[in-house]
Amino acid sequence: MGRRYRNLSTSNKLALWSGVVAALAFAVPIAVSAWQTTFPSDPATLLVEPNDQACLNRW
Repeated sequence: MGRRYRNLSTSNKLALWSGVVAALAFAVPIAVSAWQTTFPSDPATLLVEPNDQACLNRW
């Protein structure tokens, strides 16, 4: 594989890497969607509220 890559012309190397980038551009969203479908997110949420009354804070 390394010998074949070294023998490619510059334009063919650019074409190869642009194909790799284009494939990743399509593969990443599909993989994320598959992951989210297989492992749905936890519906638990965290509610955080500021407490401006310093005298009522318990340590």
